[in-house]
Amino acid sequence: MSPKIRAVQVNSEQHHFAHAAARHYKDAVFLMDAARLPNADHHFGVAVECALKSLLLRFTAVTMDPEKPGGKRSNRPYFKDPKTGKTRYYSHLPWVATDIALLTHGRTASPLTTALGGEPGRRGSVTARLRHPADQ
Repeated sequence: MSPKIRAVQVNSEQHHFAHAAARHYKDAVFLMDAARLPNADHHFGVAVECALKSLLLRFTAVTMDPEKPGGKRSNRPYFKDPKTGKTRYYSHLPWVATDIALLTHGRTASPLTTALGGEPGRRGSVTARLRHPADQ
């Protein structure tokens, strides 16, 4: 029997990141078809980042809840380590593979880390990706 998958709550951060991922992916495909490859590369990267943030919020202890009681909701996902008390914010890549492997646990850990496999930072630095091909 397969585990039940709960729907993502509409208007949740998970929902917004998932829809942002889909929008950026569609934009990237449009740009790629128009041979605007550096811009397509950027949008593909943003799509992956948004999708991963949605997954982190759904399957791990990452949250966007207020850090202090009565405070504002965070503007970016974060994880507060219960042992060290340190907060890790998830802004831009490459934080993916290593952090997800550390954060995932329980039944969802293995499928999620397997699906996201690969080397951290595989796409290289932002500076290298944004460099004009003639300058490389």
